[in-house]
Amino acid sequence: MIPKARRKRISSTRAIPASLKKKRGPKPRPVIELPEAKSTIWADRDAFHEALVFHIERHGDTVWHLHKAITGPKDRVDRKTIAHWVAGTKVPRSVTSLELLGRIERRYQLPVGYFASKLPHADRAASGHTKLGDMKPSERRRIGWHLPKKVDHLGLLFGAMAADPKGPVSGFGVPLAKLTVALLVFPAVWDWYVQWRERRRGFYTIWEVNMIQLGLALTRAETGWLRQRPDLAHMLQPIPGLVSQEDIDRAVSDWEGTCDAFYQRGMVRAKEIQRVARVHRDTFEPIMAVLEADSPVGEYRRIADEITRLMPCKGRYPKAVAEAVRSFLMIRLGLHLGVRQKNLRELLLCRRREQPSTEHQLEMRRCGEMRWNDKEKGWEVLIPAVAFKNANSSFFAARPFRLLLPDVGDLYRYIGAWIRDHRAVLLNGAKDPGTFFVKTVKSTSQHAAYGQSSFYEAWRLIIQRYGIYNPYTG
Repeated sequence: MIPKARRKRISSTRAIPASLKKKRGPKPRPVIELPEAKSTIWADRDAFHEALVFHIERHGDTVWHLHKAITGPKDRVDRKTIAHWVAGTKVPRSVTSLELLGRIERRYQLPVGYFASKLPHADRAASGHTKLGDMKPSERRRIGWHLPKKVDHLGLLFGAMAADPKGPVSGFGVPLAKLTVALLVFPAVWDWYVQWRERRRGFYTIWEVNMIQLGLALTRAETGWLRQRPDLAHMLQPIPGLVSQEDIDRAVSDWEGTCDAFYQRGMVRAKEIQRVARVHRDTFEPIMAVLEADSPVGEYRRIADEITRLMPCKGRYPKAVAEAVRSFLMIRLGLHLGVRQKNLRELLLCRRREQPSTEHQLEMRRCGEMRWNDKEKGWEVLIPAVAFKNANSSFFAARPFRLLLPDVGDLYRYIGAWIRDHRAVLLNGAKDPGTFFVKTVKSTSQHAAYGQSSFYEAWRLIIQRYGIYNPYTG
């Protein structure tokens, strides 16, 4: 039995039509496609999330209103995604997220790529591209074994095939829907590509040989990844002048035979090109910019500037920042000290307000030390003469090498940050070797001290990542 008072409430509620009911609370704000900025002051921010917050507030937006303004009914993007961006806990990485960034830039009338340029690791490829059919992640990892320091090779091949024949690239004009790795089993595809490269350069190089050898690795008996995927033949479509329907039918019916035919033809083709290949690049070209400069040390200083320019966000990537600071200090100390890598990797660390080692103690250990000089208010490096390979040289005259580091280019700030924060991040709880530079401690390597090969490898990677300028791409 329903109580009388409740029956009245129910009957009164039912009596009011739903169309006449009023929603409580304030009315929703209308969505304006291009809102005017509330302030003309534009103080640019380096961090992505700080720049996003600044422009949201500058245009009087909120996270929820911004989400409503830039998404449509077919967009499957949660509004919490933008909230994570604003908080700095996540950054856009997928193709969909980068498209949303473009919509935000258009809404706030910002330059194209404004937000994308502020993302950490801006050179990293976006995720979420077209799926590779039914290829499992384990298969993707396996094909990755066949394509190291080679993905760019295949990118050039497929890019040339897809390019407009009447354009500057003079490609083949293959529609994107017809591009598949299964095309790599046809000798005609490789013949066209190496001839296309020869026409552009004017002669053959070892690059074309390496490309054909990549195709041979993919089609090799028992281990070749393409040979193990006969199902890819069903993705082939005829390409006039390159692959006929007869070729496709033969590949579908006899995938092993098709791979064998290409393998034998590719072996012969690679040897033919190798006999006429020419060396087209000066091996000294990468260092000529340094050798021919008026100030070689100044040219190397640009490597340190490149490290600071590309340094990622500390809050999101603490280990990557620590490794970048270590790279910066390796280059800067190498330039200032001019010592061999042994003296640099064995350099000890004496923190501020700690008692520095005596010269006799350093002679016994045959290594130098970085310490704070209270009298001159600066960081100095003291290395005994016996620590050098040419200790008996007249340059030392049995005296230690001492240098007060100049506080230029934020050197002291980075030294302080390295000692205070970043060095401990890379140690990750491992035993401190006491050296100024330490390795990144991982599960596969619990020793934090650098050795001869590991320090050389770290230096080589720094030069590769930050010090190589490609004159062909700018």
